[in-house]
Amino acid sequence: MSTLPLRLATLTTLTAALLLAGCDSGSSGTAATDTSVTVNGSAVAGPVDGQLQVRDAAGNTVANATVTQGSFRVRLTQAQCAQELDFAVTGSYTDEVSGSPVQLSASHPLAARSAAGAFCGSASNDLGVTPASSVIRAMVEEGGLTLTQAQVIFQSTFGSLPDSAALPFDPTQAEPADVDDARRLAAFMVGAYSQWANELGLTGDALATLPAQLAADLADGSLDGIGADGNPVALGSTTLAALNDQSRLLARYLTAMANFAGGSDNGAGLSAPSEGLPTAEVSEAMTPAEPAERTLTLASGSVLTLKMHVDNPAPMADQPMVSYNRHQLVITDASDQPVDLSTWGGSAGLQIAMKMHMLSGMSHATTFDPDYIAAESTPITGLYAFDAYYLMATSSAASGGGMGSGEMSGSGSASAGQPLGVWDLEVKLTEADGTLHSVIFHPEVVAPSDGSNYQSRKSNSSLGGPVFLWYHDASVNVSGSYNLGLALSTKQNMMSFPLLQVGTLLGSGATVTGISVKLDADNDGSYETDMVGAAGLYRASNLTLNGDESGFVTVAAQVTLTTDADGNDTTSDDVSVLPLSGYSLTFKLPPALVVAY
Repeated sequence: MSTLPLRLATLTTLTAALLLAGCDSGSSGTAATDTSVTVNGSAVAGPVDGQLQVRDAAGNTVANATVTQGSFRVRLTQAQCAQELDFAVTGSYTDEVSGSPVQLSASHPLAARSAAGAFCGSASNDLGVTPASSVIRAMVEEGGLTLTQAQVIFQSTFGSLPDSAALPFDPTQAEPADVDDARRLAAFMVGAYSQWANELGLTGDALATLPAQLAADLADGSLDGIGADGNPVALGSTTLAALNDQSRLLARYLTAMANFAGGSDNGAGLSAPSEGLPTAEVSEAMTPAEPAERTLTLASGSVLTLKMHVDNPAPMADQPMVSYNRHQLVITDASDQPVDLSTWGGSAGLQIAMKMHMLSGMSHATTFDPDYIAAESTPITGLYAFDAYYLMATSSAASGGGMGSGEMSGSGSASAGQPLGVWDLEVKLTEADGTLHSVIFHPEVVAPSDGSNYQSRKSNSSLGGPVFLWYHDASVNVSGSYNLGLALSTKQNMMSFPLLQVGTLLGSGATVTGISVKLDADNDGSYETDMVGAAGLYRASNLTLNGDESGFVTVAAQVTLTTDADGNDTTSDDVSVLPLSGYSLTFKLPPALVVAY
C-alpha cells in the first residue's frame, strides 16, 4: 500500500472560489444551459440510499434528488450556485465496521455545507458528503458558527479539512476503477471514522447523532467532551467527557486510523495519510511539571484521580523517551488523600500494559514490567513506580535513534512533525471484589535530543527476533569511579518483548539457558568487564568512564547467549552459543559527587 499524498481543501482555496465570476455549465456530460451547474455527489458513511435536499442561505429548498448507493446528481441555477448552500441527505445506510443499520433523519442527516460560489467556474462540480463534512455543517447549522469559523476549528483539531471535491467510495469493498489519491483518502477517512465510532461503542441511532455531538464538543475549540456551555456532551448512555477521561478522544481517533488501516474491514487496502493529522491534544508530555491525569469511578461511587509522570534517573530527561523510563503513578481520592492499595485486601491490585498503534496498520508492544516495583513505590503515599522501555517515538519529528523507521515502522512513513502512531499505557486497577477498572494514558515519546543513544539492538538468524541492550542507570562513587546498569530484552513476537533472562523463550522457540554480558567501558574493542545480573538487569561497578568535553561517554558491549532448541539439556546437539557483538550506547555521565570536608 502506498502512502497517500493529502489534498487539503484549504481556506485559501475556498476564499478564492468566492472571487470567481460566472458558472460552468457542468461536467456531468448531460444537457445544460449557460445559467446552470450540475453537482455530482457521493454520500458515504456506508453508501446511503435516500433523498437529498438542497437549501439556500435563507433556508429555502432549491433542489431535491434521489440518492442511490451514495450517488446523486443535482442541478443548480447560477443564482443558487452563488450562495452558501446546505446539502442534507436523509435515508439509511449500513455502517462499514459495525454492520449496524443507521437511519438518517432531517434532524440528523449526513450533510455538507458549501461556500458561496464554490461550484461557480469550477472545473469539477463534485461534492463528497461524509461524517467529517457533517460535523462541519452541524457546527454551522446548530452551533451558530460561520462556515469559515467551523472550518478553522475542524482543521486545527483534526489536522486537515475534508476535500469537498473528492468523491468517497465504500472502503470495505474493492477499490473501483480509475480512482485518484484524493478519492482514496476520502474513502479511508470514512472507514477510519466508522472504526472510531465502533471503538467508542456506538451503533444505530448513536452513529447518526455523533456528528452533531462532536460539533457541540468542538464549539469551544477543543475536542475534550465538554461543550461551549461547560457541560459534558451526552453520547448515548455516557458522555464524550467520560470517554475522554478514560482515553483521549483524539488519541482514539488516531488509533482508529491505525486499526482500520491494518484491519479486515479495509477491503480496498487503503493507507492512512502521512500528513494533515491531529498533533495537539493527542499524546501527553507526562513530565513531573505536567503529569497526565485520569479519573475513574469505583463500584462504590468513589472517584479516584490518577496522575502519571516520568521520573528518570539523572541526567536523563524526565519525559518519555526512546529508552528506559521510570514511570510514577500517584493515586488520590476525592479528598486528595493518597490511596494505599496494599490495605484493600482481596483481589486488589495494580498493573500496566503497553501497546503502540502505528498508522502503517501494524501494532506492537514494548518491554515493560506489568507490576509496580515495590522497592521504588510507597503505597502509603499513593505512589507506584513502573519500568518501561519505549521502542519508538510517537512522531516523525522525534523518531531519531528510535524505531521511527525500519523494523517497527511497517510500510508507512510520516511527514516531519506528524504522528507515527499512538502509544497506549493502560493502567488496570482491580478492586478487592475483583471489579476491574481501566484508564489509558498516551505518552508523547521522543528520541533523546542531546545526542544520547540509550538503546542498541542486534539480531541473529537463530534467535527469531532481535536482542535489545538498554541503558538503565549510572551512578558515581566518591572515588570518582562509576557504576553502570544495562538491561536486556528480546522480541518473541509483535506483542511480547520480555526482559531477557535464563528461561526466556525466544522467538525461534529456543530457550535461553545462559547469558554473558561483557562491557567495553572505554570503547577500544576489548570486552574486559564482566557484568553481573539477573532478571534482565546487569551491572558493573567501579568503572573508569572517560567522558568527552560535554560529559558524554560511549560504551560497547558483547552479549553471548546459550540456547537450547527444545528446552531439554539432556543432549548437546540442539544447544547453541550465540555471541552478539557491536552493541553501542552513548549517554551523559552523572555529575561528580561534591564531598564536604
